[in-house]
Amino acid sequence: MQQGVTSEQLHQIASDNYRLLSDYCNDLTQEGYFSKAADILHLEAQQVLDLYVQSLLVQYMVFGNCMSEREISFAAQLPDTDMLGLARAYLEHTMSEVLSKSEHFLSAPPILLQLFSLRDSEKDLGVTGLFFDAVMNLILCLSRLSEDSTSKVSRYLGAYF
Repeated sequence: MQQGVTSEQLHQIASDNYRLLSDYCNDLTQEGYFSKAADILHLEAQQVLDLYVQSLLVQYMVFGNCMSEREISFAAQLPDTDMLGLARAYLEHTMSEVLSKSEHFLSAPPILLQLFSLRDSEKDLGVTGLFFDAVMNLILCLSRLSEDSTSKVSRYLGAYF
């Protein structure tokens, strides 16, 4: 991304990438790849996506020490559902609960990536890489919004991925 990108442009880029992720999850659901996971997790693919996106963004905020209202609002409003309750937790000063939930969620196996990988191998597709790229773009948008340096983003990506 370029240095002179506005906040509105960052939000649009993030929204476009989130829509891609959402479309990919809809494909998993429609093709039956998520049915067993839904039975076990009691969550739909879209809800898992929202938890995954928010959890990654929250962990980036912790890593980058950038948890202002702007960043919280970005992470709360980007997905279809504020699964972690970020907006409420920020207002009620209960972010420690959100941090625990995000850490717990990210410590579980990455079910969406696993299912995309399975689908890719069965159908000779490359959606797993595209999914991963879109997730990275969300983190990059948050980092630009936070005015973080590229090296901080690189360190986070290296530590997490």
